[in-house]
Amino acid sequence: MKRRTALYRFFRHDDALLYIGITEDPKTRFGRHRSDKAWWPDVARHTIEWHETRDLALAAEVAAIKVEQPIWNVAGSPCPPEKPIAPWFRKLKESGDVISLTEAKKRFERLVLSVRDDRRLVVLVGHGKPRALLAPVEFGDAVEAVGGADTAAQILRDHVHAPKG
Repeated sequence: MKRRTALYRFFRHDDALLYIGITEDPKTRFGRHRSDKAWWPDVARHTIEWHETRDLALAAEVAAIKVEQPIWNVAGSPCPPEKPIAPWFRKLKESGDVISLTEAKKRFERLVLSVRDDRRLVVLVGHGKPRALLAPVEFGDAVEAVGGADTAAQILRDHVHAPKG
């Protein structure tokens, strides 16, 4: 018997796409996410679209992950991470200063102004991996002041720790 399958998307409060998945039983699947995903507290809303078969939902999921580039997806990504997430990246993800490339394209001007005015770093991700960093000019000046990118990276590694839990 072919069963209808849901394609779901979880979004953060600022509409950044966190995760895309499929399930025949959204209530149970969402409960599993709630209990074992570090990103679950960031979920502000979700959408569901139903497909007549699991195969159709799976094809739609793979296509959506490829195009929409959610922050947390690894499965179905054309370029899954080869190694564990670096602690600095995990910490930025959990702080909310991580935005998918797709989202960044939609609101680039507003994002750049926010980086400049709020003096914050924002990591742009594609398929769960960091792809670019937006930083205020002062950040570049600070990197130069400590002796360059390698020294700055070491300072970050020494002072940014993975969250517990």
